[in-house]
Amino acid sequence: MAICTHPEFTEDRSREQRLSVLFPGDIFHADDDERCIPLTCIVVGLDADTIFARRLTTQENLTFDRRTGAISGSDAGYRGAITSIEPLPADNHATLIGLDRRYRLSNRSTDNTKLTRSEKDTLLFLPGHYASHPINEHTPAYERSEPTTSVDLILKTFETGFSQLDRGEAGAPDRSTD
Repeated sequence: MAICTHPEFTEDRSREQRLSVLFPGDIFHADDDERCIPLTCIVVGLDADTIFARRLTTQENLTFDRRTGAISGSDAGYRGAITSIEPLPADNHATLIGLDRRYRLSNRSTDNTKLTRSEKDTLLFLPGHYASHPINEHTPAYERSEPTTSVDLILKTFETGFSQLDRGEAGAPDRSTD
């Protein structure tokens, strides 16, 4: 792994500066402080003061203060803040984008809400990943194994498709032993 030297992710950045790098399509983690509920969200819009997001697994809408990361509005009454903006590995990011799309466009029937093996693996990966990379004033520069910009992820998605691994296509790596 290479040390990331991009200025937005080095240790001398303030919380506000770190939050300013979020763009639509980015995935981040927040916690509900009162109910201890993890909130994995995708950025759906921004303005000067607000991050507009959607919780990936439940499709609830949330708003966050762009300076502090605190939840400023929620369909479900969550109270808390963004705890990590660490980019996910490209395959995990693409899996969550596919999950979000399926849930957003579905009528939430039983068949549409069943998780695939890669979705289960990704959801189990998230707690450790985000806990290892908190967003606070003392977070050290982190290591990334590959670039995970939105453009990189879109290109990878077009090359491999969202569900290539789930369809069991020839040549797809076996994820059952990972």
